[in-house]
Amino acid sequence: MIKRYEEVPYEAIIEVKYIKQKGYTEEKLKMKIKQAKEQIEKYKKSYELNTKNETMKKYIIVFVGKEAKYIEEIK
Repeated sequence: MIKRYEEVPYEAIIEVKYIKQKGYTEEKLKMKIKQAKEQIEKYKKSYELNTKNETMKKYIIVFVGKEAKYIEEIK
């Protein structure tokens, strides 16, 4: 169940992925980005989230170690 507050004009989905520093490659980064986009699509299709799609902000963050290596807002 999602709790909504009337005073907040939008909602957000934030999909966070992690890659160990030692195991980092560009290919792994691309794979994690693809996985995150697929997961956000699944969330968007759920009935409860789909009803608020016009006010829903969607973000992907991929960490490599402690660094946020990739950040994207999905439109």
